Amino acid sequence: MILKSLFKKGAIVTFLMGGIIIGSISSPAYANETDSTNQDYYRDSIVTYDNTRASYTINYSFGANLKGTPRSFSAGTIKATLNTKCSGAATTEFNGELWRKNSVGESFISRQTFPLNGSRTRSWSGLNAGNYFLGLVKANDGSTAKGSGTFSN
Repeated sequence: MILKSLFKKGAIVTFLMGGIIIGSISSPAYANETDSTNQDYYRDSIVTYDNTRASYTINYSFGANLKGTPRSFSAGTIKATLNTKCSGAATTEFNGELWRKNSVGESFISRQTFPLNGSRTRSWSGLNAGNYFLGLVKANDGSTAKGSGTFSN
């Protein structure tokens, strides 16, 4: 038996199979979610997750900066593939920042560039297991960057 529940901000969804809890996903409490307006948002959903690999699809829209949802990853390499469109921007690239969420706060790992119009995959290696999130940062020039991609290891 599979239990279905509606996603809403701050909700935790638990999946049951034959009476055994096989996993749970919390909705993006860190995301700047909005409706269909032109405001900032970051939404993600789990694609795969096991003891060695996790993959999340992401959809985003932002004007200057956006903080993603912390997600659990095993040790090793984390990749971000972002496919972005943005018209009227003052620059051609934006920064994808990798952050680690821990019990006392957040730690900046490093930043890499992504095109404002196009797709690119970047990776961070030598990471310990833990909860990581993406920060997306671009010039505050009145334009809005929108896109989708994956956040995985």
